[in-house]
Amino acid sequence: SARWEGFAAAEVTAKVNDLAMLNGDGNYEPGRVAEGLKCIGSFACVVDTTGIAAGVNAGEVNLGTQFKRFRVKNGIDADKLTKRGETAYVTGKRSVGKSATGRSEGGMVAGFEGENKEYVLLYVRP
Repeated sequence: SARWEGFAAAEVTAKVNDLAMLNGDGNYEPGRVAEGLKCIGSFACVVDTTGIAAGVNAGEVNLGTQFKRFRVKNGIDADKLTKRGETAYVTGKRSVGKSATGRSEGGMVAGFEGENKEYVLLYVRP
């Protein structure tokens, strides 16, 4: 699979498969509720930059491609994604929802897992 090596933002703690977001400085960080971040895939390794400045600690990210899907937790109630093709917005390190307010785009819904669509299969457009 395609991987990208870059530098982490300061004060980042991420596990393998957490969503990876590029910030305005070009450093990556785990998914969170914020505008202006660019989802590029998922962390391929554990990253901990606690007490370390941005741009010092390198790591790898699994890049999104048209054939790669990322499994993340779906929103609940009014924030729950229900249709393939919907745009998903990042709500956390491993979660997405329907509402765009105050959030960055995560990608497009490719499908679902779970009896009640608890998990989203996400296509990321890097």
